[in-house]
Amino acid sequence: MVLDHFSNTLSCDDRARENLKTIFEIERRMVKDFQDPEINLPILNVVATRSLTKIDNDKVSATFELLKRNRNNWQINELMTVRNIHTDHVGLVADSNINEVSNCIRGFLYQYV
Repeated sequence: MVLDHFSNTLSCDDRARENLKTIFEIERRMVKDFQDPEINLPILNVVATRSLTKIDNDKVSATFELLKRNRNNWQINELMTVRNIHTDHVGLVADSNINEVSNCIRGFLYQYV
């Protein structure tokens, strides 16, 4: 199936909404899996608190802010370590933030491994 025509006919806002819906679905599945009491594993949740680009659409922006405040709908428990980093998702692996992210991971591993 060729999707070139379909993707070219979507506006930027439509594409952004579709991308967000896909990301949210992945997040919902992950949340559901980690709420399974049989798994009972510790998890590190590094939350990027900025969007990659300025969000001009008010609805999309409000949704992003709501999810950020709710830590992407992850249910917080004693096995979850949450670290907020003021950057976007791409910035999590940028040179300017790699030490902070590495320290989060090292601290998590030190605590649980």
